[in-house]
This record gives sequence, C-alpha cells and structure tokens, in this order.
Amino acid sequence: MSARPLFACFAVLSLVLVTRAPVFALPEALSKGEIGCQAAINKALAGYGKARGNCVAGCEKKTPSAPDCAAPFGGKTLACVQKADAKLAAVLAKKCTSAGNDDDTCPECFEQVNGSCAAFGTAVSARSVTLTEDITDTIFCNDSGSPDGLTKAEAKCQKTLVSGLASFVNAVTKCASNCLKNERKAKTDASCNPEGLLFLSGDSKTVECVLKAFFKLSSVTGKCVDQPECLTNFGGLETRVYNQLADVGGDVNVCPAECGDGYTQGAEACDPPSSVGECPGNAACSATCTCP
Repeated sequence: MSARPLFACFAVLSLVLVTRAPVFALPEALSKGEIGCQAAINKALAGYGKARGNCVAGCEKKTPSAPDCAAPFGGKTLACVQKADAKLAAVLAKKCTSAGNDDDTCPECFEQVNGSCAAFGTAVSARSVTLTEDITDTIFCNDSGSPDGLTKAEAKCQKTLVSGLASFVNAVTKCASNCLKNERKAKTDASCNPEGLLFLSGDSKTVECVLKAFFKLSSVTGKCVDQPECLTNFGGLETRVYNQLADVGGDVNVCPAECGDGYTQGAEACDPPSSVGECPGNAACSATCTCP
C-alpha cells in the first residue's frame, strides 16, 4: 500500500474515533428522483468496474497475456465486457433523465458538468473504464520475459491484487454513498467529498468506514508475497486508483457541489482554500467558486 494513505490511517485512527466536529449545514435539497438517480449511478459504476475486471481476470486465468484479454478485447471477453456495458447503460437510461420538467430525475449539477444526464453518464462511465483498465493492464502485465516466467504463485498474486482493489473501490463507494444519506438527515459532522474521505478528512463516521476498507486492502495485498517481476510499482498504481476514484466520485457522490468546502468539483472552476493556481494568471477564486 502506498505510504501516504496507510501512514495516515494509523496516525488519525484514535483521533477519528473520539473527536466529533459540529454538524454541518445541509446542502441544497435534491428531489426524490434526483437522489434516486445519484444513488443508482453510484451503485452501478462500482458494480460496472468490478464486472469488467472480472471479465479480464477470467480471460487471464485461461489464457495469460492473450490479445483477447486487453482492450479492445475479443471472443468471450468482449462479450462479457459488452454485457457489463449494456447493464450500466440500462440503469442510467432508467434512473436518470433530463426531461426539463418536474419529472426530471437528473440532478442539475450533473447537467452543469456535461449538459445532460446521458452525457454525464457517458463521461463518468469512460472514466470508470480508464480506472478499471489501469488496474487490470498494470497487474496483468506480461511476465514472460522474466527468468521464471509467470509462475502459478505469481498468477494467483495477480488475481488477488485485482480482486482486492476492486473490493476496495466498491467499499469506499458505499462509504461515500452512505455519507450522503446521513448528510441529508443532518447526521454528518463534516464534508462527504470523496477526495477528502480517501485521504481521511471529512465526516468522522465515514472516515472510519474508509479506514476499514484501507485495512482490508492492506491485509489482502499483504498475502501476495510472490509478485510477478513485471509488476514493479504497485504502490504507484494504488495512488492512481485513489486519485481516479476521487475524480469520479467528486462529480457523482457530491451533488450539488458545496462551494467553500475546499474541493473543486462538478462545474466549479475553483474552490478556496484549494484554489491557488486554479484560475488563469493565479487570479483569486470568487465567492461563487468561479474564476474572474
């Protein structure tokens, strides 16, 4: 596990468990339909990444490093990926619509980012694909050039790492989703922003949830004692996973965006105090999180 998140886990654990900050004000209310859309995208994207990862893992188990196992895929793996694509698209089409009336179930912040719920769904799906393929392409590297080739133990390690990261993504996504539910009930004591939560800053109960996911990932990766020689920087992959997950979650899980929470997200151009250098010419960020 990369040093920054893991060390932070132990450094703040006792503080998180005993400290409670004042309850934050509720953000702008979403309609029941908009909340349903947000929850559906949250759940569907987590399942989508896991499903695509399983498609690749199944292929790699039968035919390691075969062309069908990597994008643009082929054979049974392509059919498996297309099935996952279709399932995600069906959820988005059913739960999230930009109708322009009271029956509209698309949160306005989604539309601000990409123009419509359909476009928003396409954009976050593409970023989920990037995240999933980064995991599978990095871990299922071609180890045929190593002195011992890909051993049975190394192949088992690859499967363990992919499964562990997929489970981690699922777990922290659920943590963030539950944070939003609690926020609407005025039961949170700090931000639910995924970027903050992944680095153990935000609602204390949710940080505890994320800590459990970190510890479980650390336990899983610790069992992988024989990594393939081609996997040279697993810690770097973990850091990219955290950053990409925060990028997707910053649009999906925090809606509407809370200007002033210190995280630039959605349609915001900047957000104090993290806005240094975000506006052209180092101009100051406005009180509405826009650049002059």
